[in-house]
Amino acid sequence: MKDSKPVTVGILVGLLLTVISVVGFVCIRNPGAFRAENIHSYSVEQVCGFCMEVWLPAGIIGLPMLLVSMIVSMVRESRNKEQ
Repeated sequence: MKDSKPVTVGILVGLLLTVISVVGFVCIRNPGAFRAENIHSYSVEQVCGFCMEVWLPAGIIGLPMLLVSMIVSMVRESRNKEQ
């Protein structure tokens, strides 16, 4: 159980980077996707701006990190079940 913490952190960081990548890609393709017509939100503008700036590196790093961490987690879990 003690060895599962680094894998869990890897999954969470990979998931966060993947979400940033998806939000950035959506904001680039459709700039009005997260914006309401009558409401101007400074925080939504900042989040979309940040995600649009870093969506490609976040996706390049985040998706493989998420997949590798999940595979390592499943392998460790299957080894623990065998013992």
